[in-house]
Amino acid sequence: MATDYELSYRENPHGLGEPPKAFVASLDAYDKTHASVLDVGYGQGRGALFVARLGHSVMAVDQSQTGIRQLESDAKKEAFVVNAKVGDITDFAWVGPFDVVIVDRTLHKLALVDRV
Repeated sequence: MATDYELSYRENPHGLGEPPKAFVASLDAYDKTHASVLDVGYGQGRGALFVARLGHSVMAVDQSQTGIRQLESDAKKEAFVVNAKVGDITDFAWVGPFDVVIVDRTLHKLALVDRV
């Protein structure tokens, strides 16, 4: 059964918790400053906010309008600008270039397609 992210995010704001330790460690070790980062399928924005706190610019794309509202609200509270977009990552019109692309627990959620 597919997860209803709209319902899940409404019922559990910040339900995904903090970013995973490996994610934090890899971004902490990244030595470029003011990088342009794309967060694909960001959910409630935990990764995007972490990246913004490090001083990078973030574009975040997810299909959940509730997740977008939560990210935008949290970013505003911390005075960060995060470019959050609602969209299907399989056909979203990416505007780059990006120094870093984050795909955290997203690709396995995509539907399988027939292969020729």
